[in-house]
Amino acid sequence: MTSKLSRRTALTVGAGGLLAALGSTAAMAVPSTETALRRGRGEGDAAGATYRILNGNWSLKGYPDPNQPGTGTVVCDSRSAGDSEEWITDFNGDVATIKHSSTGLYAYAEGNDVRLTNGDGLPPSRLSWRLINVGPSAYDYAIWVPGQFTAWTLVDKDIQLEEWERGLVEQGFTIVPA
Repeated sequence: MTSKLSRRTALTVGAGGLLAALGSTAAMAVPSTETALRRGRGEGDAAGATYRILNGNWSLKGYPDPNQPGTGTVVCDSRSAGDSEEWITDFNGDVATIKHSSTGLYAYAEGNDVRLTNGDGLPPSRLSWRLINVGPSAYDYAIWVPGQFTAWTLVDKDIQLEEWERGLVEQGFTIVPA
């Protein structure tokens, strides 16, 4: 797959990694949390950086729910939709929030679904995700629930949380500057 990138400087990935064990017998290598996304932010850029999140030819989009103000849905489809495709990542330590740029709503887990919320009444930890570079490109990521082995997974057009399985195409997202 080839993506047209803006003229921004290409991001690179730091070397190193940590070993994460799944159960008592299975293990996998997880690259370091010093990611291209974290380094791509400008110094003092408190608002984070704006990105597009893709899975193959599918683009992640967010839409507000007209029946429930302050909430929304996250879907993937192949049609371009401009502002509905832009997301802001803002790091705090080794976790980040993922905020939809035009609605101002944050991605969070509701059961096994990834949905959008304004965050009212939720602790900050419910709005946090681990973005882990899974290569081979500096733009290839898995988006995990911190402290768990569950990751964003494309199921039909929805984003759901499922157990991490290295190499599963539906769990790999390309995150590029918008």
